[in-house]
This record gives sequence, C-alpha cells and structure tokens, in this order.
Amino acid sequence: MDSDDKANEIPMDDFLISDLIKIIHKSYKHYLVHKLASLDITPGQIPFILELLHSKSLYQSDLTSKLLLSRAVTAKTLKKLDEKKIIKRKVAEDNKRKNEVYLTDKGKEIASEVEKIEKNWDKVLLKNFSKDFPNEDKKELKKILESLAKSSFNSVMEEREKSDLHGWGDYDDMQNFYKMHHSMAHPFKGHYFRGKRSRMKFLRKKRELDAKRFKKH
Repeated sequence: MDSDDKANEIPMDDFLISDLIKIIHKSYKHYLVHKLASLDITPGQIPFILELLHSKSLYQSDLTSKLLLSRAVTAKTLKKLDEKKIIKRKVAEDNKRKNEVYLTDKGKEIASEVEKIEKNWDKVLLKNFSKDFPNEDKKELKKILESLAKSSFNSVMEEREKSDLHGWGDYDDMQNFYKMHHSMAHPFKGHYFRGKRSRMKFLRKKRELDAKRFKKH
C-alpha cells in the first residue's frame, strides 16, 4: 500500500478545518526533521539562516527584532551556528558595541539546500491537487489560505489586545512590562517571512500593538 492509499483510508469528512491544518503543520515538522538531519541543523535555526541569506549580513540585534525573538534566544542560536561554522560573527567596524553576523561559505551552501527543502514542501502539498481538483487554479487555493492566515492572525491580535485591557493593569514599571511582553511572546516569533512587504506589515502590526500597550501604562 502506497502513501496515497494510506492517506485515503483516514476518515477526514468530519474533521474541522483546524484539524486539517494541524495535520499539515505536524507533517511539515516531521518532513523538516527528516530532511535537515544530513545538514546538521534544527528547524529553529532555519529562520536565522534564511534571514542572513537574503540580508547578506546583519547586526545581531537586527536578527532579534526581525525574528521577534529575545536577545537570549538569538545569542544561544547564533552561538551554536558559529560552533558549526555556519555563520561568522565579528565586531562591527562602524559600531564597536555591536556584532555583525553573516553566513560562511558552508552556511551559504546549507542555506541553498534549506531553500530547496522548503520549496519542495510546496510540491509535496500540491502533489495530488491537479488530479483531485482538475478544474481548480492553484492561485485560488493560495488566496483561500491567505484569507485563513489573515483571520487567524487578526484573532490572535484581538485576544492579545483584550488581555492588555483586562489583565495587565498592575504592570506600571517598564521593566516588568518587558518581562510580561516576552513571556506572552509574539504569535509569529522565530518565523522567516518571505518578501520585505509581508515582513513590514507584520512588524508594523507589532509596533501598533506595542504603542497601544505603552500608552496604557
């Protein structure tokens, strides 16, 4: 029995849309672990590698803000990538207080392979699409998924704003505010967004939310 037959045996008629998305997400994680084994990297390191691939070189602090992560997580991840000679860090010439980070030749090769792995996942997902839906356009499918992604993002942002209104009243001190902010975390922390436009929209939304929080406190 091939993999298609096994998948067809799963009764999905009664599944919620969220159930189907979970299956795709968990399958993607298993796919990544399998594909990344030969590269000696982890899924959590991919956003750093891809960000550096498309940005050439960045300050360490830039990676923290772009990937919506804490400084500690960034430092720990970069340390491991440095030990594996995937990245190189040096004191920035124009600012001695900052570290500049860039990919080594080995890192560029790995980044290229990661790009292929991620693009291949799209092909895996669409393997049966043309056969199962011969009259449907893949662009229409992408529009539907974009709509779902926007709805889920807006829902998370609305819930976070509600928590600001009802659950953060005692946090007047800025330091405590930052601790609380990082413990709740941004819903898309550690994710690499393709294309500057999509990245800027997400970061703009984050800044708008942060501004509302500061105004309340």
